[in-house]
Amino acid sequence: VGQNTKRESGRKVQIGNISAAKTIADIIRTCLGPRAMMKMLLDPMGGIVMTNDGNAILREIQVQHPAAKSMIEISRTQDEEVGDGTTSVIILAGEMLAVAEHFLEQQMHPTVIIGAYRKALDDMISTLNKISTPVDVNNREMMLNIIKSAINTKAISHWSDLACGIALDAVKTVEFEENGRKEIDIKNYAKVEKIPGGIIEDSCVLRGIMVNKDVTHPRMRRYIKNPRILLLDCSLEYKKGESQTDIEITREEDFARILQMEEEYIQQICEDLIRVKPDLIITEKGISDLAQHYLMRANITAIRRVRKTDNNRIARACGARIVSRTDELRDEDVGTGARLFEVKKIGDEYFTFITDCKDPKACTVMLRGASKEILAEVERNLQDAMQVCRNVLVDPQLVPGGGAAEMAVSHALTEKSKVLTGVEQWPYRAVAQALEVIPRTLIQNCGASTIRVLTSLRAKHTQEGSQTWGVNGETGALVDMKDLGIWEPLAVKLQTYKTAVETAVLLLRIDDIVSGHKKKGDDQNRSPGAPDAAQDYGVSAVEILTERRHGSKVTLQYIPGSNSSSASLLHVRAVGRNDTLHYVWSGIGAPTVLLVYTRSESSALHVNWTKLLSASPAGAIWIEPPGSVVYSTAVVFTKVFEYNGTNASGLSKGQEEPFYPTYDLAGFSWQIVNQTALMAKFQGMNTVDPGGTSHNGTISFQVTAYEEGGRDSPLPRLLHTANSSKVEFIMDNVAPRGNKSRFLLEVVTVEEKGGHKRLQTVRSIDDEYTPTIFEDLQPGTSIRSLTALTETLGQGRCWVAIVWVPKASGVREDHR
Repeated sequence: VGQNTKRESGRKVQIGNISAAKTIADIIRTCLGPRAMMKMLLDPMGGIVMTNDGNAILREIQVQHPAAKSMIEISRTQDEEVGDGTTSVIILAGEMLAVAEHFLEQQMHPTVIIGAYRKALDDMISTLNKISTPVDVNNREMMLNIIKSAINTKAISHWSDLACGIALDAVKTVEFEENGRKEIDIKNYAKVEKIPGGIIEDSCVLRGIMVNKDVTHPRMRRYIKNPRILLLDCSLEYKKGESQTDIEITREEDFARILQMEEEYIQQICEDLIRVKPDLIITEKGISDLAQHYLMRANITAIRRVRKTDNNRIARACGARIVSRTDELRDEDVGTGARLFEVKKIGDEYFTFITDCKDPKACTVMLRGASKEILAEVERNLQDAMQVCRNVLVDPQLVPGGGAAEMAVSHALTEKSKVLTGVEQWPYRAVAQALEVIPRTLIQNCGASTIRVLTSLRAKHTQEGSQTWGVNGETGALVDMKDLGIWEPLAVKLQTYKTAVETAVLLLRIDDIVSGHKKKGDDQNRSPGAPDAAQDYGVSAVEILTERRHGSKVTLQYIPGSNSSSASLLHVRAVGRNDTLHYVWSGIGAPTVLLVYTRSESSALHVNWTKLLSASPAGAIWIEPPGSVVYSTAVVFTKVFEYNGTNASGLSKGQEEPFYPTYDLAGFSWQIVNQTALMAKFQGMNTVDPGGTSHNGTISFQVTAYEEGGRDSPLPRLLHTANSSKVEFIMDNVAPRGNKSRFLLEVVTVEEKGGHKRLQTVRSIDDEYTPTIFEDLQPGTSIRSLTALTETLGQGRCWVAIVWVPKASGVREDHR
């Protein structure tokens, strides 16, 4: 074992695991029952989560102890398997471990305790099956009561009648029976669409599909009765080669022929579509402007870039088949199961509705509410309700709720322990005591007398035929759950007991924990010639935020310079499962970003500030270990041009010198002015201002790091991927020098020696706003220049990519 490795063993480990498990259980103990308290969680991004759902609470908590992580994992497993009981399973597992602590202190071997727990689990399952009762799944009133008892502990209980009806209708809609096997896939075919605004009573189940999309052409129809629907997963654009292809054009007529071939190809695929006479075409890929024109002339409505999951649900709802090649279309591929297609505007967004389907087998639950936080909690509660309904339909067996099932099983185990011999009977009886934690917590949460009520409940269960008696979670009184109508699915109880006992057994079997920690400044993997750790960034870094979800971790770190407050770096480190991306944003000279990709989760950035600020900064920044680096590249934002644009191309006709004096970004002084969570803003002041034109404004660039994929909130709502970063250039109150000023941003990319010799054109998958990376190839060099210009977007301006190729005369030509 290495000198930096920490090891714990024996009873200390087992007691530590039990203590961690009890801590996790105590966090959510007050979230059980109809009188459950809610937790308000503030995430590092400033968002608010308000919930009493055990799984939703625990997945927002950052823990270090391995036993605590195991406890959080069982809540997630419970949620995925049966969708309910996430709080109960944590409380029960914590209590199972708590009652074992006494036996460990008495030097009882963990194997004896584990054997008793396993035997008790078998008897628990047997007792549950005995006290369970069958249910008629076709009795709507009975099914609604079952769902209501599950969501009465949730925030949505005030609208329980509405929520129960929505959950039952949604699950019944997606129920599918094939070859004698019942399939209810809620995750893929019962989509919940949250739309802020309105009131919760406006929520409903649509017998069909709703997607957040609008038609591609403004003159296409937005209302069609009995539509013929065609679904595609191919692009209605000119087909691009699978591999990189170069075409050298020597004659002008060859270029015209290529354009003609593209147009003929688009025309041919549109003719293939028109041949089957669809009213509505939905594709997962893009639709070119020319294809939109042909489809619009044929009175066909088109929607593009629909998610694959949404396309699958539409196919199931309307009976269409998803087609990959337009030349293989047949009439039976067209779906005719929907009676209505319409596009509605709700708030500021357009939504497509394909509803009134004959036999949909897929549906959309439309939720309305006052705020995003309320809608998020309602969705969580509704998902639980749908899972409960699904469990009952798959396994129509019920057990009484309100702690009645736990007390019945506890009484059965207590009686069984009296006939056991040997030391094993004591941990066996302790399991019976642990089961009482559920009714005890229900009594505590509603403010009743725990000792009096629990003693009365024990006495009640000793009587014949009293197995359905439990605790009224609202008042704390003893009631017959059969009369109160509080039932739980047998599948949820079985999963809760199995998971809780297996987790307790797993943690009791651990008698050794070995953890390795690498010291900061460890010189074992340091590359030759690297300076001492005292000059490394690890000593002086200030970490703003660390966030970990789904196996990934993103950190944004501000690295101050040694002598100058303006000499600053920003390090975004995105750690994946087996690799790391390093983005180093520099405000030293022209704004620059260095991207380094490594195949190591532990790779670290180091900075020698003395060398970096010297006249020869080469080698001042490096990655440890050096062998983990796969590739690196850099982008430099060099200049901002300004000119007076008067026509569509941007240049004034006949104007030879259209540009005003250039803003050279290398002459700016940059410093971080705003830094929050995963965002930081560099503000630049022009030290050599041409004509004093920007004295009343600044040029800034704002860096945002993303932990997960998604879409930005502000317009134009660009898509981003996980572990990526975005930079925004902002001209803040810079006075224009022309009547119709337009600005150009020049970017230079620098590759490492032996790197790629060309840049590939890349398009983001977006609907209305598609930024493109262009390339300006200069043979024999590894430096490319990219320029972007500003264009009006609504009331503001945005940057649009453009390339400027130098001519002999010095005039630049626009190549979009």
